[in-house]
Amino acid sequence: MEMKSKNYCKERPRKGVAPLFKRLRQTTGTFTIDGSFILLFVMMLLTLFISVFGVINTFQKLHSVAAELTRYVELRGSVDSEVYAELDRLASIAGVTIESKDIDGSFSSGSKLQLGADFTVTLTTTDRFGIGGILSVPVPLKTTVSGRSERYWK
Repeated sequence: MEMKSKNYCKERPRKGVAPLFKRLRQTTGTFTIDGSFILLFVMMLLTLFISVFGVINTFQKLHSVAAELTRYVELRGSVDSEVYAELDRLASIAGVTIESKDIDGSFSSGSKLQLGADFTVTLTTTDRFGIGGILSVPVPLKTTVSGRSERYWK
């Protein structure tokens, strides 16, 4: 008695992106429509994630401007027009538009900070994240950095 072997070996499904594109090219079935919507949804999510990373980058730039300005005020020991000019210079280098700036501290006489006097620099701006022109959400960004004056005034 002789057994005939049948070829039960089926084609194994390939992994990766190639089968998805192969199925998208088919003109029959419902996968064409469903696959198109799935691809659209994935692309919208990708756009949203890239947009969120842009907002995070803007916040990091804002915080670095505040930290640099704090160090400038610590060394200078006073808050005057040169400090605000430095703020404008730092913001233009970083590419951030600053909507609100506030420098609070215990000023001894006028705009001078005595040695060891605490102060805080608070900067705010607004950025947007979303999905192209479909969705755009404003996000207020605020950072506060503290410092101490390192200058002694007679």
